Amino acid sequence: MASGGKCGRCKGPLPTYIGNGRPRAWCSPDCRKAGYRASLRKSSVKKPNEWWIPQEIRDRVLAEHPIGLDAAACDFSSLAPNNWLGPKHPDKSRRDAITFEDWSELTPSGSEVWVNPPSIPIPLLCQFLERAAKTASKGNAVMVLVPASVGTN
Repeated sequence: MASGGKCGRCKGPLPTYIGNGRPRAWCSPDCRKAGYRASLRKSSVKKPNEWWIPQEIRDRVLAEHPIGLDAAACDFSSLAPNNWLGPKHPDKSRRDAITFEDWSELTPSGSEVWVNPPSIPIPLLCQFLERAAKTASKGNAVMVLVPASVGTN
């Protein structure tokens, strides 16, 4: 079966398609990779290190808890829009939550710390959990959304 189509990236002709499965959409591995990267740019999550809280959890947390600091946020996803730490923070000193020994000094009195840390790499997740524990040991309420795998691998 000949595909007769054009590459989804460069619009060049696609190679002849013979066999089972889906017809090709890309003329080469380079075009396939470029197409994949373009789809990531168009998606709502722009980069793998920008992590999101599921909407139902977000709504419940905001309804039930006075979040005063989001210690692992993106500029457009923070649960505490006026007090957050994350890679796109306009203040360069607040872009890396791990540089702080703990987050107790950043947390307004009577409020809680929310942490939805990146799950990979594992050492980074462990650093976020250590900071959360140190902050909690100083009397601050800290909630952490911990990633879990229910698989057997």
